[in-house]
Amino acid sequence: MVLHQSIAPGAAIAIIGAGIIGTSAAFVLAGRGYRVTLFDRDEPGRSGPSFGNAGHVVGSGIFPLATPGIAVEGLKMLADPNGPLKIPASYLATIAPWLWRFWRASYGAAYDTALETLIAFNRDVVEETEAMFARAGIAPMLKRDPALYLYESEASYGASRQSWAVRDRAGLKSTHIDGTEISRLEPNLAPIFARGVISHEWAIVTDPFAVVGGLFNAGRQRGVAYERATITALAPDGDGISLTADGARQRPGRLRRVDREP
Repeated sequence: MVLHQSIAPGAAIAIIGAGIIGTSAAFVLAGRGYRVTLFDRDEPGRSGPSFGNAGHVVGSGIFPLATPGIAVEGLKMLADPNGPLKIPASYLATIAPWLWRFWRASYGAAYDTALETLIAFNRDVVEETEAMFARAGIAPMLKRDPALYLYESEASYGASRQSWAVRDRAGLKSTHIDGTEISRLEPNLAPIFARGVISHEWAIVTDPFAVVGGLFNAGRQRGVAYERATITALAPDGDGISLTADGARQRPGRLRRVDREP
């Protein structure tokens, strides 16, 4: 069951974290008339995954990490001394409840729900990102750039066909090509790939840090306030939420409007 709670127009909203998600949300919410304060313990976009990521916008990335068969694959990795997955024996009891929930989410109704949710999130994501960047005045920072998935054998390509069929049914565009077309598109690749798939639901940004800065500045122009502070606690407070920023308790409806530059 999903609960929806409306937020009155003009209400004050606190956003914790000034990365790509926080600055995007602040920019959009301010445009809808909300009073937004953005909190981060560091300069917007300077730390965390928004600074050092690949900068891709991937509409075709619809499959959750918890997929059918993931438990078997995980056990194989654990059994392989050179495998990529390691769990220290001393940590196993701590992580076991999470691993159980992760496995339960990898099949049946839970998996179907996660898949449908990600499809809904990702459909038209490139177009919507283009539109948001344009509104923020940073359109040149985004470039459509299809991704080429490569398969060395017909068997590996065949094993992927079901996942591409799911994407096709979701309206996520792709083009299947053979080895000859791969060589034409990428002549510097070794001629070892039998099949390929071009996913058209991709884009790439010029610089992840610059994008966060652009969205942050666009939000400031819409009235978004910024406070460089460490948030240590959240608590219900009447019909809203109060937070503790650097030891001082604040409530979004009475947030101090701090307009310091990062």
